[in-house]
Amino acid sequence: EEEAANSDADDIAAAASASASAAHQCRGLPEGMEAGKTYRWPFMTKDRTGQYLRHFTFHVPVNYTGTARTPSLFYFHGWGEGFPCQNCTFHRVADANGFITVMPEGMDDGEEGMLSWNVLSGGRNDVCTAEAEVTEYTSCTTLNELGRCNTYTCHDDVKFVSDLTEYLLTFLCMDEDRMYATGASNGAMFLYSLIPSLRDRNLKPNFQAILPAYGAVFENMENIQHVVPGTAIFAHHGLHDVEIPPNGGESQDHFLYVSIHRTLSKQAIANGCSLALEQVWTPWDGQSSLTACYAYKDCVTAPVWRCDYDYGHGFWTDFQVELMWWQLYWTMPDPTDRIIV
Repeated sequence: EEEAANSDADDIAAAASASASAAHQCRGLPEGMEAGKTYRWPFMTKDRTGQYLRHFTFHVPVNYTGTARTPSLFYFHGWGEGFPCQNCTFHRVADANGFITVMPEGMDDGEEGMLSWNVLSGGRNDVCTAEAEVTEYTSCTTLNELGRCNTYTCHDDVKFVSDLTEYLLTFLCMDEDRMYATGASNGAMFLYSLIPSLRDRNLKPNFQAILPAYGAVFENMENIQHVVPGTAIFAHHGLHDVEIPPNGGESQDHFLYVSIHRTLSKQAIANGCSLALEQVWTPWDGQSSLTACYAYKDCVTAPVWRCDYDYGHGFWTDFQVELMWWQLYWTMPDPTDRIIV
């Protein structure tokens, strides 16, 4: 059940802020907050365009006490996707496995209903062909980041994610060594720029793993959306995707992408893996559109996987979140206090 943004949110947030200290909050549930509940709250932030209002949803799992550091999974929605995700099963899986979910909301400034994430392509002319259709968000106009390939917001989403995380840490007992992020389509593309940007700007959070679904890196942007050694990647992609083609090149809407293999190979090298792939069994092999998952062998610092689907774009399965959490649970460093119900 989602709590209304304007009902209890202000009271709970005020209580949380009042009880927070310089140290991160692990003193129990803030007054007015219940375990097993979902909350949608407003959040004021600012960037070079000025101050503006955003929203986010978060879910506290049923076994959450607020006194033990708890892992978290952030989800970044796709371009124009309804917010929050209504059929993603995050909260059910979170309750069963004891992790916090956070769903930040993108921006649709000047493009009502087309929520998006800034992948740092604003003002560029080299990530699409001349046939691509321009979508000009107000923030891009304000910042004079104009280009024929503009298609997403130009708000500083990296700063938003960092500011939001710092805020959440004041009243939620989040384990900073077990923070993960997934995203779909534009949200997955955002992950490839978010991770290096957070590192380059020395901002929190330090996501230990990302799980992009049907997203890729734009051509000519690999120096910006660059590899961060030690980050685990579990990429999920449709073999027949023409909107963000897995083999790279020009998409049906005339944007240019790097192949999934090229991106993952660079990450594998950075993580000390060999470039040999081996098929990895999962409990969902052959179900729905999942064909198989593959892992780069002999990784030293963090795993790199790809999972292929007999589908095009937007295949999100009924078991998607379960599969993703299973990947994290069985492959990431394994603190002794992990909980699986």
